[in-house]
Amino acid sequence: MKPARVASLAALLGVALPASVALAVEPVMVPTAGKPAEGTTSHKLMFGIRLDGGDGWEFAVPYMDSPPGWCAGGDTCSARSAIFGDLELTFAPTGAIEVVAGIRYEFEKNGNGEHDIVFRPGIIAYLDESSLVKVFLIFQGLLEVTGELNVGFAPGFGVQFDFHRYVGMYIQVQANFMFLEVVRFAVDGSLGIQGRIGK
Repeated sequence: MKPARVASLAALLGVALPASVALAVEPVMVPTAGKPAEGTTSHKLMFGIRLDGGDGWEFAVPYMDSPPGWCAGGDTCSARSAIFGDLELTFAPTGAIEVVAGIRYEFEKNGNGEHDIVFRPGIIAYLDESSLVKVFLIFQGLLEVTGELNVGFAPGFGVQFDFHRYVGMYIQVQANFMFLEVVRFAVDGSLGIQGRIGK
């Protein structure tokens, strides 16, 4: 029987062990209650910031009198999306769930000569919270506040590599559905980095 098991059994029976046996027992590290074990990459109770950039392709079907400028030439349009950057603040109430409050800025002007700005609140679900490589699902609401007013939603998925307790890199793909003044569908990909603070 292993020394650790001998020590555990002896402790239960209230039997004192000889010093030679006691010294052979290796200490067992027990995480402090409420804190993740040392070396884990769980995001539980951590605040974070995500920065990413990317591009994609979009399709639009205007149905109002004032279609988006880049789509004014036809009833249905498709084009490369504007290059964008996302800034997102995060908080993880559990290791598997992360709440996101984000904003997207498009670096290229749209057909109306404006840079689109879209608010993107949402949630991220990690399929394996303690792994160094995490597959995740993401769902965000969309509110475009420049040019035409549009709302929508953006489901997606991605992979994150947490190479440090407080830092990780990720790649993700999202499908963006927007509607109000125009029906718009876009698929985009982005590459980003997340920094975290907390326990």
